[in-house]
Amino acid sequence: LVKALQKMGINSLFPIQVAVWQGTIGPGGWERDLCINSPTGSGKTLAYALPIVQMLSTRKLKRLRALVVLPTRDLALQ
Repeated sequence: LVKALQKMGINSLFPIQVAVWQGTIGPGGWERDLCINSPTGSGKTLAYALPIVQMLSTRKLKRLRALVVLPTRDLALQ
């Protein structure tokens, strides 16, 4: 995941991304729902997408196990 981010030019994370990563990856991290509220441009999309990608890529069963609900189609297209 780190190498993929670096290929995209992402070498560090925004504070919201670090906070969400620390709150979701690890024991019990995915045993609850997650709601992220942060200003536009603060990195929310990667904040929730990175832990989901990490979790799904390391699962033995490769079935859908994440649901992201967004308020607009434009946000969903990101």
